[in-house]
Amino acid sequence: MNLAIIFTTVAILLFSSVSAMAQTVVDAGTIDIGGTKMRLWGIDVPDAAQSCDGGSWHPRNEATTALQTFVGGRTLDCFQVSTNYDANIPEALCYVIRKDGSRDDVQAFMVESGWAWAIRPGTLRYVNLERLAVKLKTGVHAHQCERADRWRRKNRDRSGN
Repeated sequence: MNLAIIFTTVAILLFSSVSAMAQTVVDAGTIDIGGTKMRLWGIDVPDAAQSCDGGSWHPRNEATTALQTFVGGRTLDCFQVSTNYDANIPEALCYVIRKDGSRDDVQAFMVESGWAWAIRPGTLRYVNLERLAVKLKTGVHAHQCERADRWRRKNRDRSGN
């Protein structure tokens, strides 16, 4: 088989768009479209068990509510760009479609509003938005809250996993 055909086929499968199907916000970092769960690519959201402010505040539910409100029943257009091998689910860039046909970047919203961190070193796409959220003290940045990746690493080390 021609190598160009193989690469084209792989590119189509990896970067295919999924929209206009039943869609649900599963949690702050996961969307379900047509029965396929997809992680939001390039960002990290508060862990489900993570607490901030000395244990008095759990940000995950508020982050999920923020995403649900942002999507607000609008159509999502998601493009799979990789696979999350830890969870074995696709990772996608997702956009909400406005009535005028323009698109809003879901991941950018989550980072800019302070409900997610830009993944480093994986992507630098959202780093400046994260810096803005820190400066404005929005979302998790208004609290004593550790980055989710650091929180997970520290808590995994304590539990021996």
